[in-house]
Order: sequence, then structure tokens, then C-alpha cells
Amino acid sequence: MMDVGRHPNITLWTNSEVVKVQGKAGDFKVDVLRKARCVDVSECTACGECAEACPIAVPNEFDLGLGTRKAIYQPFPQAVPSAYIRDVET
Repeated sequence: MMDVGRHPNITLWTNSEVVKVQGKAGDFKVDVLRKARCVDVSECTACGECAEACPIAVPNEFDLGLGTRKAIYQPFPQAVPSAYIRDVET
């Protein structure tokens, strides 16, 4: 995943979802829903201080709800980019 993030001809859209795909081979139109991170990726150093200060804990989707995570979190350990996301719903 790190190599994909560094490739000059690839734009990596994280925290996004494909909504609709139209077309045929070689001529696609794709609608993508880009969700807000609420954290500036260029400023985040992934130090975790924001998660430590966050008072809200919710079930963690990454481990199927067996544990908890804070409302500001890193989706998984090797997430690209290495930056936190704020859960706006909680």
C-alpha cells in the first residue's frame, strides 16, 4: 500500500466509497463519495495525543466490535496515510 501511495501516476483517495460505476472497458465513469476526515492529513503526525485526550469511546469496527476505540482514531495500524480520522457521528 505504501508503494501505491508514493506512485506518481496514482491518486489514492482514502476514506472514500465507490457509489456508481458506468461504462465499458477502457471508458468508465465512476462516482466516488469522499467522506470528511476532519483532520488535516498534512499536519497530523499520528502521535496519538488527540486519541488520548478524547473522552468518547465507541465499539471498534476493525475488530468487529470486540474492543473499543476513541471518536478520533487511526483506522488500522498500517493505514495509508498515517493520520487520524475524527468520527463525526459520535
